[in-house]
Parts: sequence; C-alpha cells; structure tokens
Amino acid sequence: MRVLSADSVYPPHTQITLRTRLDNEIDNIQSWQHSGAEWQRLYQEPNRWESSGAVRLGEACPVYNCHGLTFASRRTQLYDSTTIVISKVLEDDGYTQVPERSTRVGDVVVYYDEKGEAQHSGIVVSKLEASVIMVWSKWGKGFEVVHSAGNCLWGSLSKKFYRITKWKYEDFFKVNS
Repeated sequence: MRVLSADSVYPPHTQITLRTRLDNEIDNIQSWQHSGAEWQRLYQEPNRWESSGAVRLGEACPVYNCHGLTFASRRTQLYDSTTIVISKVLEDDGYTQVPERSTRVGDVVVYYDEKGEAQHSGIVVSKLEASVIMVWSKWGKGFEVVHSAGNCLWGSLSKKFYRITKWKYEDFFKVNS
C-alpha cells in the first residue's frame, strides 16, 4: 500500500509491470491527477460529445487512457511511442486485422492519423442492423464513452479492426513433434 506524505496532495505518477503474452514489457504510466484547468475543461466538454451522439459513461479518471482501457484493463496509460507499443501488443497478443464488414462484438478498433500513428483505440460493443458499429472507448484524459466507430473525437482518422485469433501456445511457439 502506498502512503502519502503529509505535504503531498497527490500521489506521484506510477508504473505497473505490464507485459504482452510473449513477455515483452509494455511501457506505461499511471497519472493520478489532473490540473484544476483540466478538470474544469473535462466537465465543460460533455455537450460537445453528446452533440456528436456519444454517450458518456461514469466519471472522469486520469489513471488510464484509451489504449489503457482497450489493452490494459483500465489500469494504466500506454503512451510512449504509442504506434510501436500498440503494434507490439497486437502482434504479441495474437490479433489479426479483420475487414470492417466482418467486425464482431469484442473486436478492437485502432484509429490512425495520416502518418500511420495510432491515435485512439476502443472495443466494439455492438453492431446494429444498419452495420453501425458501436465502440466503447475513452476520450481524452477523462470519460469513457460509447460512440459509433465513425465518430471519433480526433476528427477523420482511418480505422482498422482487430480480433484475437491466436489463442494456443502452438500459434506463438515452434512446437517440436
């Protein structure tokens, strides 16, 4: 258990041990605070999100980001060289890219900018009759939201969908027969 000193208002940023299935370390940080200005902005933004059709879930939490929600069970932020980290997680954890039309509940979506940098990620939670894919993600430093896959806070980014298809050790390690 961490104990705060009497002169500390917030705990220091921390890290957890986080590894891929193939035992590669994943760089991360747990930020335990927002500045006053960040908290104020978070609570002013919901109207912008709601007007875009997103539904906010719960309260804001600074500890994890969208990639931490998608790939680290809401425990931390994946942040440094995000594209490299996300690529390593996708590869090491057995994800395979799937066409958008074949997307299913439980798949993940990663949004990329024009340079191919991973900017956002989320988990597919439903696919409606009209092929509208709904995603559960975390927008910015604050709130989890459910939104359509085509509605991203960061503008028009390209998106790719992934599904874990490699579950058995034989898929990862050469097995001697």
